[in-house]
Amino acid sequence: MIHKNFDQYSVQYLSDGGGSQENPLARIACYQSGAPVGELLFYRGQVPGSANALSPEGILQLRYTLDRFRDVLALIQFEKPLQLLFHPETKQGSVASCLLEPVGEQEGKTF
Repeated sequence: MIHKNFDQYSVQYLSDGGGSQENPLARIACYQSGAPVGELLFYRGQVPGSANALSPEGILQLRYTLDRFRDVLALIQFEKPLQLLFHPETKQGSVASCLLEPVGEQEGKTF
């Protein structure tokens, strides 16, 4: 299992004319102390045949359908510390919090 912590991100969301089944419509780039460690790629429709991967430069590339964009972005905006996880054999990857959260942490807070 490969773990990549990240503490910064940037978002790119193409206009409706951009993106396709093969090209992502949205991208969240993840950085650790300013150095790129991963990118979360969001596709219209189904994710293309290419699975999650580790690039030759060591950048994790995790692929999602576009309908997951808001959920993933909310996780990045409201949780910390965060990490990217990748299992090279199964090609499964995820965005995950690094620490245990106390039960009822959000109790009494309004959104």
